[in-house]
Amino acid sequence: MPVSVEDVLKALDDHICNSRTCLSVPIILLALKVSLHACLRHLGIVDLQKRVSFLVAQGPGSRYIQLRDGIGKTSEIFMCTIGALRIENDEYLLFKNKDFSISEFSDRVTLNADVFGPLGLETFAQEDAVESIFSGLSLGANRHGLFACVNHVKIGDDSHKNYDCLVETALHVAKSVKEAIAAIHREVAAQPYWWGNLILADAHQLAAVEVRGQEIRVEHAATRIFRTNHQPMFGETASPDNLPCSSTRFASAQSRLGIVRSVDELKATLASHDDGDTGICNHGVPLTTVYSYILHCKAGEMTLHVANGLPCSARWSELPLPLGALWNEQSEGRFRAKYPNGFVA
Repeated sequence: MPVSVEDVLKALDDHICNSRTCLSVPIILLALKVSLHACLRHLGIVDLQKRVSFLVAQGPGSRYIQLRDGIGKTSEIFMCTIGALRIENDEYLLFKNKDFSISEFSDRVTLNADVFGPLGLETFAQEDAVESIFSGLSLGANRHGLFACVNHVKIGDDSHKNYDCLVETALHVAKSVKEAIAAIHREVAAQPYWWGNLILADAHQLAAVEVRGQEIRVEHAATRIFRTNHQPMFGETASPDNLPCSSTRFASAQSRLGIVRSVDELKATLASHDDGDTGICNHGVPLTTVYSYILHCKAGEMTLHVANGLPCSARWSELPLPLGALWNEQSEGRFRAKYPNGFVA
């Protein structure tokens, strides 16, 4: 039977009214989770895994509940450092440290002859009773040598679409950075997106695209470009979502990336701790790096370097990307077997 948001909220109010005043905030959140499961079942929503997911994040100002159907607001879910470098005329790199409020995560990856990429997230599950909600691509590469990734700036309301979908669109329709920017322009003109930063790289160009609702601003660079969780082209110097280390990670990337000349040196940057025992490699301030990625193209050959966990201690895997003429069932199987703690969707 159809159930409205108002039905859910009323049932939730009825279910927890007796316990609301006597519980501390963390216990209230736990009670909300249990109560909402119960009231949804009462209202006939039995497929909870596909209808609702919960997320309670620890950290300053970051306790919240996220519902797939749009009840509640999200904040401080994702916090990533991204960028791209040109080493030589025929060699370029794109990188991402993926930071979450959980300390462990398993990627879900798409791979075919045209596109590779870990799926993007609207929210991730912290309980066995629910599942993560995936959409778009967090980063990726296509058969034409176009690399792309995105990071979080701020979540919009229900009218806004997940910024990960822009990465997916760019990799499916574009052969170059120029075409990717045009595709992003078209998408953002058609509907608003969550605030996010995209990094794009190909054999000829590097670019950053800052997306804010239905506005975008573009920066081109010759040898390096990067972003943390704010938007410099919109005049920001710190995270609008109050993520405490966006500015310090920005400063670290700015000071370190200018001397990076190899994959190994980039790995050292992604594993760096310039802010005490944390930094670009984030140790729970307030989130934790759960994956680190480097997409590498040299003389037309594309490789993924990926570490599951903190890049200062996790083992890196080096995986040739079987795209274009290199893709077949056997090459996909080898990639699938070697990808760390993930699975190919």
